[in-house]
Amino acid sequence: MISYALIHSSIIFLLCIIQLEDNIAEEKCAYDYMFLQYSNSSIRCKRKDQFVDCSHSGLTVIPSNIPNDAVSLDLSANPLDKVAAFPDIRRLRRLRIAKHSLSEVSVNTFRALKALRILDLSSNYLDSVPPNFAPPSLDTLILAGNPLSWPENETKPILRSPSLRTLDLSFCGITSLPKSAFTYLTYLQNLDLSNNFINHLDPDIFSSLSTLITLNISRNLLPRLSNTIFQNNPFLMHVNISYNPWNLNLIEPRNGSTTSFGTTGSSSMYSYNTSIFSSLSLEVLDFSGCWLVKLSAKSLASLPKLRYLSLSDTGLERLDPYSFEQLTNLESLDLSNNRFIYIHVNMFKRNTKLTSFTCSPCSFMFTFLSLFGTGNSMEPYSIKNLNIKGTPFGRIFYNTARFPALTKLQMSDTRISSISPTAFSLSPELTEIDLSDCDIREFPTTVFISNNKLDRIKISGNLLGGYLSNDTRFPFTTATNLDLSDCKYHVISKNYFSELHSIVYLNLSGNPLISWEEGSFSSMTNLQSIDLSRTLLVQLDSNAFIKNTLLKSLFLSNVQLGKVFSKKGLLNSNRSLSHFLHIPSLEELDLSYCDIHHLTKGMFSGTPSLSKLSLVSNGLRSLNVSIISKLSNLTFLDLQDNPWRCDCTLVELRDWWYDKRMEPRKHWVICEEPDELHDRPWDAIADCGSIYLRKKDYVKVENKPNEGKSSKSSEVEVIPEISSTVSIIQLSNTTRIGKTIPHNKSAVIPITKIPHVDSKATTFPPKVTENYYTKHAKPLAIYKPSSSKPLDESEVIMRAFKGVALGFFGAVVIISIATMFFIVYRKKYRQIPSISSCETANTWEL
Repeated sequence: MISYALIHSSIIFLLCIIQLEDNIAEEKCAYDYMFLQYSNSSIRCKRKDQFVDCSHSGLTVIPSNIPNDAVSLDLSANPLDKVAAFPDIRRLRRLRIAKHSLSEVSVNTFRALKALRILDLSSNYLDSVPPNFAPPSLDTLILAGNPLSWPENETKPILRSPSLRTLDLSFCGITSLPKSAFTYLTYLQNLDLSNNFINHLDPDIFSSLSTLITLNISRNLLPRLSNTIFQNNPFLMHVNISYNPWNLNLIEPRNGSTTSFGTTGSSSMYSYNTSIFSSLSLEVLDFSGCWLVKLSAKSLASLPKLRYLSLSDTGLERLDPYSFEQLTNLESLDLSNNRFIYIHVNMFKRNTKLTSFTCSPCSFMFTFLSLFGTGNSMEPYSIKNLNIKGTPFGRIFYNTARFPALTKLQMSDTRISSISPTAFSLSPELTEIDLSDCDIREFPTTVFISNNKLDRIKISGNLLGGYLSNDTRFPFTTATNLDLSDCKYHVISKNYFSELHSIVYLNLSGNPLISWEEGSFSSMTNLQSIDLSRTLLVQLDSNAFIKNTLLKSLFLSNVQLGKVFSKKGLLNSNRSLSHFLHIPSLEELDLSYCDIHHLTKGMFSGTPSLSKLSLVSNGLRSLNVSIISKLSNLTFLDLQDNPWRCDCTLVELRDWWYDKRMEPRKHWVICEEPDELHDRPWDAIADCGSIYLRKKDYVKVENKPNEGKSSKSSEVEVIPEISSTVSIIQLSNTTRIGKTIPHNKSAVIPITKIPHVDSKATTFPPKVTENYYTKHAKPLAIYKPSSSKPLDESEVIMRAFKGVALGFFGAVVIISIATMFFIVYRKKYRQIPSISSCETANTWEL
């Protein structure tokens, strides 16, 4: 059958070449490759439909015969230093010539590309470009990563391209830009000048960009911008000025008076004649990393449409109570990592559209009362997403009364140790709470009683487990996702989770959990996933999750289960091997890093639905395929990082793993033993007899035609079935020794090396008495006889047929290759098939 398949595929290959010679298109020969001619040679490029990829092809000049129907052409990562004029490629819309040593382009280089819309010249060595080099239809130009520079007194524009919509000049090392740089880019919408060394921008530099929408000037050396720099950009919506060395003091006390932030204060205490800049259309402003120090009521007053504002990491020390009063459209505000110590209680009174507030972390001390205090003067906020992680609040958390619309609360690492029973009762829309890494010791049983929409609770890293009594119960909640990892739980009582009927995902990882009382998880009838990783469990009751009929995922990573998986640990009351866990619905089981050295037959019989099993980084040296072969749904089996002994048992497992097309496909099982295969993947096992064994009992193998007897001592006489010269491989400690037993002679070898074979085996192994098989496990090596046995007539015919078939196949291959080269040199510009993949690809030569 193999010879027939080889001959058939060779004929198909030859016919494919002949058909292409006659211009007959077959579905088995799709066009994936093409040859482009340049100088006196050609290169092979990838092609799919109208997309041509010639990247990493070693090009030094542009090919002259690029197909006219190409829509996209990639010539990146080639050693090009100059580019001649491109031919007229009428449909080409996208051209990429990035990552070259290109140092020059001319006015005529791209002039013929009438339909070109996107041109990528990034990461080259261009120090300048001709102002008129862009084709008339160009929409996007990427020059990022080129060492561009212009004289400070330059009066001419850097580019003339009325059709250009997007220009990327980031990472170009630009130090200055002339005032007229963008004069002739009248339809430009997106401009990126980030990551340069620009230290000054003329107030009128963007005045000609009347259609500008997005501007990125982040990470430059700008000390400040003129407050009128955007007054001629009526459509400007997004500005990123982050991480420039601004040092602005935007609050000026009048008449030398000092300001006090301990009280509400009056607006008359500040001068409002300073502002960052003015823009009637701006909606998104990122000011992160710019040093502001102080913020007044007028600083942002000229940005009436602003919706998203980031002032994180700006060194703010003071906030005027009316700093955001004029931003009535503000939806998101980020004040993270600043130094102010006070937020006025009605700071966001006018910001009725504010839905997201982030201050993570903040160093203010009184914000707890400002945001969560009570009183008639406190107006409710419209905030839905509140993030104040890392803020040093007080020890007691009272309530979220000011946030009736709150849906997501993030208060991790806030040092809170106690929560009031009504903490979240006035936020009925709450769906997610994060109180991780605080000092919380207990929760009132009614704390979540009013939050019927609550779905996710994260309380990891608290001290809940250290203060449990037998009557303690976790608060009732309708949440489906509960994270209690690293909460110091040692033992869980039977009633602790009795109120949690809706939990679907439970995380108990990282707790010093030793055990739990029987029935602790019985009330969680909807439980589908439980994580017990990094706990101190040493044994598991096989019926621990018998009431959780929907459980699909169990994670036991980094749990020392070595004893549980020994034969003794899996014995039931009748002293017979039992299954590990009885969870018929379980689909995913993680047993990685569990110090497992043995797996016993039948241990997965209680989890018949298992489809994903991880045994990564254990002490497994061998695994009998019969242990897992009955898992009919298994599609993922990860065996990495175990000290595998590469023998016949592992060969059976490997072959089964490949036959079942297991995932992960790219994972490697690495041999620890024998020395000949150390640090090599299991695919390197060619002879499963190559195995290192420690010295054990020995048997004497004698090669003679008579029957032998086996003694009860450590040396046993073993008689081979075939009376012929037998080759035996003997391994003594770590040394491999090849030995031959001549006719009527004998040799002594380790008894553990005698393989188990069925009675129909045709190759030599020694035939051992039944007494041997009952006392010893399945051995690890196979020994084959020498080829001195005479061949019968059928074997001679079969070998002759194989020889003829292989010879014919070789002749077909040679003729096919010769035909291909003949066609290539006879018709250089006609279509020919690709040698590499005729089933799915053809090759074009142009």
